[in-house]
Amino acid sequence: MFKVRREQMDAYRTAARRDFEDRVVEHVGRCFPDRLATMGEGGVRELIRFGIQRAAGYGIVAERYVCKFIDLMLVFGLEFDTEQGWAMEILAVQLPQFRKMRQLFDRALAEVSE
Repeated sequence: MFKVRREQMDAYRTAARRDFEDRVVEHVGRCFPDRLATMGEGGVRELIRFGIQRAAGYGIVAERYVCKFIDLMLVFGLEFDTEQGWAMEILAVQLPQFRKMRQLFDRALAEVSE
């Protein structure tokens, strides 16, 4: 029988996380070029790691939604989830991550439009 060792799984997780970081760095460069220029790639990678942890605390773990969470951090501040009342309300409710992110984005758009 085929057995995957812990070291192999750890290596896979590390490679997958690095791939995700690479893709989000590219995304930030396209959508927030000033932030990438100001923070540098290393700073953006730190932000991504911080965002992954923050999002996971709210049950947001799918790459698509984590990336959107990081977008919100870039627009509203690194701790928007604890500083913006509207975000705190949405994140406090037990919802599937896709609904949570839809509500966050809808509200964020309303905030920016005001």
